Amino acid sequence: MTLPVWPAAFPKTAQRDGYRGTAHQPHRRTEMDKGNARLRARSLGSPAEIELKWRFAGSRANDFKLFYENDLARGTRWFTVPLWFGGEHRAVPAQFMDRFTITPRAASAVTISTRLCVRRMPYDALEEGELDTFFDPQGRPVWPESLPEGPLRTGIDIDPHRPVLMTELEEGPKTKRDLFGPSPAAQLVQWSMSPAQFETFKAFYVEGLVWGTRWFMAPLWFGRSLDRVPVRFREPFAFEPRFAARVLVTATVEARRLPVIPPGVQALLAMMGAAGLSSLSGGIHDFVHETWPDDFGSEE
Repeated sequence: MTLPVWPAAFPKTAQRDGYRGTAHQPHRRTEMDKGNARLRARSLGSPAEIELKWRFAGSRANDFKLFYENDLARGTRWFTVPLWFGGEHRAVPAQFMDRFTITPRAASAVTISTRLCVRRMPYDALEEGELDTFFDPQGRPVWPESLPEGPLRTGIDIDPHRPVLMTELEEGPKTKRDLFGPSPAAQLVQWSMSPAQFETFKAFYVEGLVWGTRWFMAPLWFGRSLDRVPVRFREPFAFEPRFAARVLVTATVEARRLPVIPPGVQALLAMMGAAGLSSLSGGIHDFVHETWPDDFGSEE
């Protein structure tokens, strides 16, 4: 059956202000007393959500209401509408998730706000061999080199671990007990991407990380500089327009535990500085991987 189509007389694009998409529905997450939570996808490719606004001329507002009431059976039917997913608008099947609201904006204009459900977040098909670039030689997912080197400093919010058990006492201070040891550290991050980078990111998220359920190596900031650590998405990422031709991607990721520099390395950093310690890395590498194995082998 042919789906109703967004009329040509209606706005061809939604307003950039207030436009926000969510990649898919949250996965099933089971928190564990110790270690990392179990994360399971409900299904591969669950519906995406789009929050948006259209600006209508006052004379067209009634046409929209008629389209909603009659063609869409009060928003219950799927229809084809152009939506933004980081680059050019795409005509995709969508359905109203909730009722719409109408707000007067000027003498002869109104804003219609709503949320739409899209069957699956679209992304460009990968070129031959591109999927291989999402993995290291051991087959582990890694942050693609074509994506931003690190997240924006603005918006970073680090939660070092899960809440520690506390016991209320009738007298005196509360008792805190860390029964299960280190727990995952969560971080709210934002990346600013070009439309081409965002297409790569979506493909990496879907095909490399199986809709965000796999762990991967990524450069993140934990207080000093960017560290490459194993992380995983805690929830679906969100995206919205940024400036003229950028995409702002927001997500919460979790590391297995908060990265901490060992006391010995911290002392060396304080004494020699990062540049001095880096100058020794070549000699240390040669000793550990070449000199020491040769000497050890000669004793046999």
